[in-house]
Amino acid sequence: MSCDHYESLCQSIDNMADWKAGALCTVCAAKVAPIIARLGLPDTWRLVEECLEFVWGSVGQYSDKKEALRLTKALESTPEWQCEDNSFLPFAVKRALDFIKFALLGITSSAAKEEAKKALSLLVEVAESFDTSARKFPSCDTIKPIDIRLQASEESSQERLVKMLEKASAAPGQTMAALRQEANVVAELFRVLLLIYCYDYVRS
Repeated sequence: MSCDHYESLCQSIDNMADWKAGALCTVCAAKVAPIIARLGLPDTWRLVEECLEFVWGSVGQYSDKKEALRLTKALESTPEWQCEDNSFLPFAVKRALDFIKFALLGITSSAAKEEAKKALSLLVEVAESFDTSARKFPSCDTIKPIDIRLQASEESSQERLVKMLEKASAAPGQTMAALRQEANVVAELFRVLLLIYCYDYVRS
């Protein structure tokens, strides 16, 4: 992501209501969910599903800070969260779990805008790492025909999300449906590239 592009997004976020920044965090968390679903332990994934249900239900609504704190502590107690060595594949899950925490904080804290900025920046980095893995296998039948460029797709998604939220005055059903759809589009790209990303990760 270029500095100018990111600065423009940050300026837009600074002018947003906190619930909109929280919505951005929630969408980011949903986008990386396939990484946790496929690579995380079953108990970790069940907890993440609970976290996602909580943050989606809290967008633009009252959020239970005590429940958010409980979920955050549970998240930080997962085995994957303890993985600090990036040479091990569970580190990829740990990095995805960061976005779940961004969402929990974005929904409940007064620093929602800062959490959103961190989430958008880090997600572009994660997308770029998936692209790097995909470029190493240009002849793979699962990659070449669909020509996925995850970083570019994510950057475009971020622009659409910010514009969408700038126009929204509340969080009606139509807006929520659009947010979920945007999350699902990028989540599917992560899911498609995940196998080759893992292969490259383990091989490196």
